[in-house]
Amino acid sequence: MGMEWSPQGTGAPYAFRRAMIFIDGGYLRNEFKRQLRHENIDFAQLTKHILQSIELKLPRAILELIRVLYYDANVDASEVNKYAECDKYFQSIRNIDLFQVRLGRLIKSETPRLQGGASSVVSQ
Repeated sequence: MGMEWSPQGTGAPYAFRRAMIFIDGGYLRNEFKRQLRHENIDFAQLTKHILQSIELKLPRAILELIRVLYYDANVDASEVNKYAECDKYFQSIRNIDLFQVRLGRLIKSETPRLQGGASSVVSQ
């Protein structure tokens, strides 16, 4: 439970809450490509927008962002140029304050998978 604080004269308590944001990187990039026709994501602006959206739903909360976890997968290392490009992209995200990158492995499949397919592969 967060600490409570009441601004002088208001009598209305504010709750301090710690917040973490979890990002599905592959899904986010695909949605940017599909809806905005580009992959240039301003993560600082995105994070700010997410926190503001939460604060609108919790008007008495004061949020402290403690971490942003970005989940994605790199291409196979045998694809040298693509691998280096992806690695540079992930490193740029790691350099953002409070961001941590968690990478999985891409598993090639004969049949295309729907979003969320990685979860079913991991659980099998």
